[in-house]
Amino acid sequence: CNNLTWTCILVLLGLLATANCVSAAWQPGDELPDLSSYKLEGDGIPDLNGKVVLVDFWATWCVPCKVSFPSMIELAKTFGNDGFIVLAISVDKKADAFEKWRKRYGANIVMVRDIEQKLVADAAIGAMPASFLVNPDGRIVSTHSGFVQGKTDIAYKEEISNLLGKK
Repeated sequence: CNNLTWTCILVLLGLLATANCVSAAWQPGDELPDLSSYKLEGDGIPDLNGKVVLVDFWATWCVPCKVSFPSMIELAKTFGNDGFIVLAISVDKKADAFEKWRKRYGANIVMVRDIEQKLVADAAIGAMPASFLVNPDGRIVSTHSGFVQGKTDIAYKEEISNLLGKK
């Protein structure tokens, strides 16, 4: 073996490792992972089987996240009796910031905090808010990055209505 061969092998191994990290991001068609395997605090994870779920990653310091919360609360009020759940997952590192936000906005939505930041890492969140709409079979059907009032909220309503069979 020569040095050039080993260099090529190391470069290829590096590329394979990078490809594996990139492919770890949640995509439409993927099954939502078992959330009980993550250290989450807050409301707890309800039974999601047979439900349409909007999984939303957010933080108290994120301005677009703050703008999105009234829309998520409205979605929960509109579709909550039809088998729809908003699961808001905070990536805040400080529990007190999360708890303050949870007391203010958590009446109609399920709020938890990703204590160890492992769930947000596994989902490969690049921007916030980031959300994943999950069908009753537990599969991700769409993703949204960021929030634009009058655009993202309308897309949520249409997608949720379709999944619940309400057109």
